[in-house]
Amino acid sequence: ENEGFFLPVVSAHCDYKQSAKFEDEIIVRTSINEMPKARMKIEYDVLKNETVLATGYTLHGFTDHNGKAKRPPKSFQLVMQKYF
Repeated sequence: ENEGFFLPVVSAHCDYKQSAKFEDEIIVRTSINEMPKARMKIEYDVLKNETVLATGYTLHGFTDHNGKAKRPPKSFQLVMQKYF
């Protein structure tokens, strides 16, 4: 936000495999497997004791403060390039 861009969720998807109880400790693993361009896909694995409870992803679009689509800023691209 300080750099003038936002990443609103454009879509979300989840495949439930097994349920969890309120008192269960779960781990949510996240990954970004592709260099973000106009959109960024974040993938999720929800685990309990290494058992996969759910998988899914969210798709985010880059926008300015008015909600207009824009390319990711150079500063963001430079940070992400370290991982790809």
